[in-house]
Amino acid sequence: MELDHQAGPIGLASLPDELISLILRNFCLHCRQGTRETPHAYFPATGQKREERSWYAVDVSALHAMCLVSRRFLPFAQEILYHEFAWAYGDSSASLMDDWSHRLTAFLRTVARKKDLAALVKRVYICLTHFFIIPETEADSVLEDAAHARGIRLADFLDTEFLSSDIIACLVRNKNTLHTLHLKYDVDSQTQDGSARSLAELESSLNTFPALRNLFLTTTLLYQMIDGSAEDDSILTRLLPPSLVSLQLAVVDDNPWLNLRLEISVMADLARAVSQGHFPHLRRVSCIPTTKGRLDMHRLEAMFSCAGVKFGYDGWQFHDGVAGERVYSLGPSPAYSTALTVGSDDESLQSW
Repeated sequence: MELDHQAGPIGLASLPDELISLILRNFCLHCRQGTRETPHAYFPATGQKREERSWYAVDVSALHAMCLVSRRFLPFAQEILYHEFAWAYGDSSASLMDDWSHRLTAFLRTVARKKDLAALVKRVYICLTHFFIIPETEADSVLEDAAHARGIRLADFLDTEFLSSDIIACLVRNKNTLHTLHLKYDVDSQTQDGSARSLAELESSLNTFPALRNLFLTTTLLYQMIDGSAEDDSILTRLLPPSLVSLQLAVVDDNPWLNLRLEISVMADLARAVSQGHFPHLRRVSCIPTTKGRLDMHRLEAMFSCAGVKFGYDGWQFHDGVAGERVYSLGPSPAYSTALTVGSDDESLQSW
């Protein structure tokens, strides 16, 4: 790649396509993070000040402006702009200068109607602190639009009780291409008739996902909600796929008996399965503990070391939102503000 050296400064528009794309990727969190192992719900503090616009909003605004300033930049900026939706990611949620309302619904409405933009999305991050401020009428409207675009009958969908064990079933159609899954679901899985279901059920198993390499789970998904016990000691070995490379568990239950069983029985069974060759690609198992839910690191480290797997604790912590609520990642793919159209009536160029 060569530049034509002429007298005077070289404008951005005169740069080769590769350089323009490379420059704009610096405004994309997804592109900057690359393949780093940091869980999507965790982010080190950046010193975000409440009286300043969030660092994420500044980046998104820059990409949006590049979409509008010139058709020369539009294809590059728009592709990168839709890589992710991650408003309120990390400590950017501390900013009081950004209007969070309507962003998620506007983003969902856009990607539901435009399949080419939906295909660009690599990650979606939802902050619960701002998720619940969406007006019910607006939520209903975007749900109807998305359902219509996807050919889904809402009556059938809304009448079906959604349980934690149903999450994986929703991902089955993507199982051949899903590489990383961050799954946190704290909603009680007890059904109306008093029974309970967990991810241990065979119909919810991830072991049929051939491309899955990185998995994050909370331990609440491993237990029956009704009696607080693990369904059986082989829950992880039955749940995980042979292709798995790294496993992260967030120990969020403060019941010491449950954590003891996880340590002695469930994790030991996984280490035993690895030593027997059932997970040939597994290289790393880590836990993200709460202050009340710490496991015996030395015991687990010894078990997994014998199986050739590195075990340890991750130092990343949940980031507290503005209202004191914790911020979590809800799923594999990162949501947008009803934006003003600036110089264009194309909804794909709305600011979100």
